[in-house]
Amino acid sequence: MNDTPKDVNIAAVAALISDPSRAVMLDALLNKQALPAGELAYRAGISPQTASAHLAKLVDGGLLILKTQGRHRYYALSGPEVAHALEALAVIAPRRECVLCEPQSLQSTSILPAPATITLLANLV
Repeated sequence: MNDTPKDVNIAAVAALISDPSRAVMLDALLNKQALPAGELAYRAGISPQTASAHLAKLVDGGLLILKTQGRHRYYALSGPEVAHALEALAVIAPRRECVLCEPQSLQSTSILPAPATITLLANLV
């Protein structure tokens, strides 16, 4: 079962994936469609500047590739091995506790009504 070469750095890949924003961006690319940085930033709930820094780390780490078409830049998983690794991690990963399963950065801006509002509405019925 131990076929992993001794000279691989699993911790380096784990560090890249461990950031919640980067994990959301990687997950968004699992459908094999290349996406622009702005779309990935939106999905992760972070600024374009922050997304750019995260995407650069993922490209440097070999998890993503950058595809340029004219003036447009698109990001995609670097290969099926990355998709397989992410899917395998999803099998053992704990489930998100949030109802909408939004990235951590978006949870504080929830559009759900506050409990007091729900109580007031219930009293009106």
